Amino acid sequence: MSMLLIILVGCGFFTGLRASRSDMILTAREYFEESRLMDLRLRSGIGIRSDEISAVRSAENVKGAYAGYTKDLFYHYDDQNIVVKAFSLTESVTEDSPHYLNRTVLLEGRMPESSDECVVERKMSSPDTFRVGNSITLISPDAPMDEVLAQDTFKIVGIVISPVFIGFERDASFVGNGSVNSNIFLMESAFRLDYYTDMYVALEGTEGMDPFSEEYRKACEKLGEPAMNAFRQSLQKRYDKLKSDAENEVKTAEDTIALTEKVLSASPEELEMLHRQASAALDNAKETYGESESIIAKAAIVNAEKKLRMLEELMADEMGSVRAELISQTESARSDIEKGRKQLKEAPELRTLCETRFAQNDYSSYRDDADKIYNVSKAFPLFFVLRVGDDNAQIPYLRGGCICGGKPFRFGIGAQGDTLYYNQDLQDHVQHTRSARAFQARICAYGVCGVAGADICGGCIFLLQRTEGTAIIHHAAQASEKRQACAS
Repeated sequence: MSMLLIILVGCGFFTGLRASRSDMILTAREYFEESRLMDLRLRSGIGIRSDEISAVRSAENVKGAYAGYTKDLFYHYDDQNIVVKAFSLTESVTEDSPHYLNRTVLLEGRMPESSDECVVERKMSSPDTFRVGNSITLISPDAPMDEVLAQDTFKIVGIVISPVFIGFERDASFVGNGSVNSNIFLMESAFRLDYYTDMYVALEGTEGMDPFSEEYRKACEKLGEPAMNAFRQSLQKRYDKLKSDAENEVKTAEDTIALTEKVLSASPEELEMLHRQASAALDNAKETYGESESIIAKAAIVNAEKKLRMLEELMADEMGSVRAELISQTESARSDIEKGRKQLKEAPELRTLCETRFAQNDYSSYRDDADKIYNVSKAFPLFFVLRVGDDNAQIPYLRGGCICGGKPFRFGIGAQGDTLYYNQDLQDHVQHTRSARAFQARICAYGVCGVAGADICGGCIFLLQRTEGTAIIHHAAQASEKRQACAS
């Protein structure tokens, strides 16, 4: 009976191990589908604006996309500043929208309803103060807090988990000790950043795939190409415009300095002439552009007005204060122009980052963990069946089976008194395994049926008895010495 219970427990354990990997993957896939976990994560060195969002949503194979804010912050806990990462909860799309991705799961409390409330994740390394009802104060490590968030103190109203993070690891960080301790989630209106930092994309055509498979990874890379290209093209267009605008600002500043120097060195008669020319230029600009709303038209009129005003102030300057102020402004402008030229020269190339889920370490390790559990099950025998009795006498008998070189093999060993018995299959298998040296395995039946142990090692089977018998002496003799030789 005890042997039967051992076998039943072993079979149950074996079955659980074999089923764990598929169950883990199935559960994860259902969780990802319910929470609408993104397939792609897009970032850039100049942030993300509405043009990039529109471009990606219009790309082929895109089912949904939204952008959000993230920011690494300090939280003072246990006499040190730990790094927490603040994520924005989307407010720009409704929950039934295909663009509503990465849905957080509420475990306790409620979701934020105002910009001074937050929800947090709570894991083993999270601060003890991450509890509903507590307030936390955050510190910006690299910018004034009022340029990052609307306030620095938030009330915790809920505990959540995010499908983006399914393990213990969090993002790397450029501040603090280099790693994020915990994530917190704020309303989008709590952020004051000039641009979104991350865009999340869901793709068409990946439904039903194993989310950890190579097939899914390659599908994301192929199906995501149009979205990635649209993202890069939109960013490049904005980057080129930013660079062009900066160059134009430097050119305008240089023109202003040249004009100022010319005016400062002009005689009263020359000032009168310049004033008439500036007045005529302003009238011409207004006539040419009229009520146009274009940036070029507005810039032409503003520059003409600025030139005329400067001349009028200088002509009316009897004390010399206007002239002194213009000289000071000119020197300051020269310094700014040099800085601008240097920044343009050293401006880095546009950098974009397009990642799949597999870029998250804990996502990749989840499949590895499932595979490890599955591999443990391979250490168990394929079949174990206990059978009592044989045709001639009531001899305790152990029957088993395994696969040797792809060939099924059944054997039986038993004991009565001081004698160990084995069937013909075992003898045949001894000869077979001697010729099939690659087969390595180990079976232990200590204390069962009078057998002290049975080994298959280095291609040979060795049986050990508690008491030396006669029937299998040609195999059992000197078995210990053979085992030691095999082990060495």
